[in-house]
Amino acid sequence: MEKRKRNSETAGAAAQGGTPAGSRKHAAEPQGRRMERGAVAPGSAWALVTGAGSGIGRCYALRLAALGYRLVIAGDNRAPLEAVAEEIRNARPAGRKAAAKEPEAAEGSEVAKKSKVAEGLGVAASADGSGAPGREPAAAIAEATGEPGAETDGNGALAAGSAQQGVGSGKECGNRATAAVTPDVRVIAIDLARVGAAQELYDRMTAEGIVVDVVINNAGIFSFCDILATPAERIERIILLHDLTVTQLCRLFAADMVRRGVRGHILNMSSYSLWMPFPGLALYSASKAYMRSFSVAFAKEVRERGIRVTAVCPAGVATDLYGLTPYWQRIGRKLGVLITPDSCARRGLKALWKGRRCIVPDWWNRAWIPFCKVLPMWVLRPVRRFTMKFQK
Repeated sequence: MEKRKRNSETAGAAAQGGTPAGSRKHAAEPQGRRMERGAVAPGSAWALVTGAGSGIGRCYALRLAALGYRLVIAGDNRAPLEAVAEEIRNARPAGRKAAAKEPEAAEGSEVAKKSKVAEGLGVAASADGSGAPGREPAAAIAEATGEPGAETDGNGALAAGSAQQGVGSGKECGNRATAAVTPDVRVIAIDLARVGAAQELYDRMTAEGIVVDVVINNAGIFSFCDILATPAERIERIILLHDLTVTQLCRLFAADMVRRGVRGHILNMSSYSLWMPFPGLALYSASKAYMRSFSVAFAKEVRERGIRVTAVCPAGVATDLYGLTPYWQRIGRKLGVLITPDSCARRGLKALWKGRRCIVPDWWNRAWIPFCKVLPMWVLRPVRRFTMKFQK
């Protein structure tokens, strides 16, 4: 009965030229081309990204904007969030087509050239893994549309707490085949490492009439320090942020998605370190292990309600989270030990749209998991002696 009622509501809304309540408008799919996974009609749905001021969170925000989402970006430092919001507004996301049908034109004509540029947007800014590897979403969009975009250091990372963003410009391509639509980005400065922070964020968004279909729980705190030397406040904040706040945000927004009858998506950023309970990582790896375990179980609970939950467990990512200098980040990328934040975000979204419960980017990282679990102390002891000087 419920399914029949929903179908009738959908049919009635379609007859009136609208969409049923709680449903998402998907971007119109051009003939002969498959719509990229996760894309929606521009401005028809909201997404929340926490910890979006730099690194992986910033790349998630850029890619979701490119897919047509209106964004809420949250974090404890307003300045870098405002910088990312401005970067998104300056970079025209893909999929902003001015007309439903493109005029037919002979190969080599001006219209055909513009049509090719518009088609190229779907590849350059793809969030499902089909985009050009190693390219920034904002830079790709800017290059394809000729709109100004933000300059990056090539790895998708901003300095922690930095509010400065370079602004570059793309190629001029005459009359564009896409309509200039400025993405809607809301900034919420909030400390999420507190009891009640999740409810506060949810209430602030509800008060503004914002309901989200995609939630990215990316905010995190890294700690490499023996428990006996770790300040009590840091222990409390890491557990609150990684475990309590993430759990409460999942509960609040998933319940709202169920009430509205939408097919929602929730992504939680765990870590490869959960398989590495090594000295100095006790607190961090344990908090991330909870996040993965919770995400996998929660995904099974809400799957029949139409909600997909994914835990992403990357190994090394070239961001400022670990305290690595840009030089060592570049070395790590060249050696293949670190991946770029944009590569991590691209793979995470690809897994989310596919409904996968847990992913570990790169096959060699997955192959090392059994070895990480059984490493004896005689192997770890010299490593521990070397790394003690980096603990803080």
